[in-house]
Amino acid sequence: MLRVGIDAGSTTVKLVAIDASGACVFSAYERHNARAIELLVKFLNSLKIAWEMSKLALK
Repeated sequence: MLRVGIDAGSTTVKLVAIDASGACVFSAYERHNARAIELLVKFLNSLKIAWEMSKLALK
């Protein structure tokens, strides 16, 4: 299982994923130009692909 942290601010979206040992295994940062949700979905899809997940669930 990965833990995912998300920071969607007024100008940027940041996402980081850490594994059970606390090591950073994925990160993304980009200006969203008023498209924060679209960019967050892009980041989550990239994480899903990078970790070859069949599905991704957030709590």
